Amino acid sequence: APYHACERLDVTEQVLLEAQPDRLIINGDLVDWPSVSRHAKERGEATANECIQSAGEVLGRLVAAVPDDCLVQFIPGNHDSNLSRYLLERADAAADLCVAGSDVPVWSIQSLLRFDELGVEMIGSEDRWQHATVKLTDELVVRHGLSVRAGSSASVLANMRKAEFATVSGHTHRQGIGVTVRWKASGRHKIVQGAEVGGMFQMPKKATDWPGYLAHSNLDWAPGWASIEVEPDGHYSIDLASWQNGVLMWKGERW
Repeated sequence: APYHACERLDVTEQVLLEAQPDRLIINGDLVDWPSVSRHAKERGEATANECIQSAGEVLGRLVAAVPDDCLVQFIPGNHDSNLSRYLLERADAAADLCVAGSDVPVWSIQSLLRFDELGVEMIGSEDRWQHATVKLTDELVVRHGLSVRAGSSASVLANMRKAEFATVSGHTHRQGIGVTVRWKASGRHKIVQGAEVGGMFQMPKKATDWPGYLAHSNLDWAPGWASIEVEPDGHYSIDLASWQNGVLMWKGERW
């Protein structure tokens, strides 16, 4: 936000109202913060206040679309950390300012987007976003993601080859399911599956539609999200919800 695709939010809201999930994980980069990012600034980019107002609307709609007992969790991403980094570099003495009786910094996303009021659980912190993790099973975790490799699912495969668990990640703005085989010294093997989930961003008709630091001539970003079904014994399945020419396809259905 505010460079999300409003029509995709509309459709996702419809899916959530019908699917009624047990858990909703927002996997980072909810707020863009172009005016306080490390990248070069250009006129016309969204202000910090525009970003937070837009993100507040997005978050409020997502929370309202899920059941009251749905666990809503937020994993911060690198874009979400831009404001806290900006304050630490320019006003570090006030960066951790909290309301009396609270330990949540006033300028944090958790405070600005009213997480407590909305019932959203903050995972980790913005300044340590690389480490924020939600464990779904002994084999599968959700993280924002850090590395970016060229090509669909390449990043998640690289992460899984280094770790003892599979990951569901964002960050790359791509979609893909990665499958790898782990061999044990005993000769037994285990097949694990992870995913890159995509995003709710606008897809530009031309590079100049983006803020300057997001302009690319050959974007291979893929808008979408993922659903995960977990069985009591820990087995799981991942399904990608992908936009194809303005239509959301998910589990064989068209939205």
